Amino acid sequence: MKIVKRLTIVTGVIAASSSLSGFASAADDTYGAMTGTSSLPYYLELRLGGPIPREYDFSGAFTGSYDPDSGFFIAGGVGKYFAPNIRGDVMISYGRGKDGVAYAPGPVPHTGSISATSILANGYYLFNDVVPGVTPFVGAGAGVTIFNYNNLGGGTFFNDSASAATVAAHVGFDYALSDMVDLTGRYSLTWTDSHSISNPVVLNASSHTNNIFTVGLRIKLNQ
Repeated sequence: MKIVKRLTIVTGVIAASSSLSGFASAADDTYGAMTGTSSLPYYLELRLGGPIPREYDFSGAFTGSYDPDSGFFIAGGVGKYFAPNIRGDVMISYGRGKDGVAYAPGPVPHTGSISATSILANGYYLFNDVVPGVTPFVGAGAGVTIFNYNNLGGGTFFNDSASAATVAAHVGFDYALSDMVDLTGRYSLTWTDSHSISNPVVLNASSHTNNIFTVGLRIKLNQ
């Protein structure tokens, strides 16, 4: 069932990405016809940063809460400008946190880590010409996150994976280093649905939010 659920979610993300691509092409053709300009660029983006995870509840074989430690985060993907103030992309990200603190109900010493791989389709609105040289933006995205529990625990150690639907809200800025390269930074608030693991015993993790700060570069391919 886990595999079927994961494939269903991933298929939905791929379908959304295909629709996004079709919309991008239509918007690009319309914009070009109206303005007489060449095609708007595709781009590649790579960002690094760190999440500030928030405590979430768990139930099942144990009942309590888990407060993961901050770790590192990397995201990369491909996107397209639909118009001068609208763009969209598909991003794959990987985040890993060190062992945190479990409360069941008191603090439980433990080791291990949790990693999370996400695939999100995102759309953004750009506020051009608001601040000279800087372009603020807002955006939103949706997709799936796959959690991997890597020998996490104390006494009982969890080694399992699970997937969950994820949505995100973004606010950030772009700074043009050249016609082809932008420096970009953002804050993302993500919400991830609940998920369950079962190796070696059943554990149900509640839905939770994360705060993620990243900075990186965007390279326009056909500028």
